[in-house]
Amino acid sequence: MGKLIAVWGAPNSGKTALSVKLAEAIYSRSRGKSSVIVVFTDIVTPTQIKKRSHRLPFRMF
Repeated sequence: MGKLIAVWGAPNSGKTALSVKLAEAIYSRSRGKSSVIVVFTDIVTPTQIKKRSHRLPFRMF
């Protein structure tokens, strides 16, 4: 069964970084057996996350 985790909070509170770290942890804990999709709905995604995205084992939208 699929699960959904929503992260929200004040601007500049670390939501994007937390979301990526959480997705990495879920994917690595499942040993690659789980599908992980991260959907960003911010108008601007921080550049440090964009720079890391090519090395992540999951897709970000």
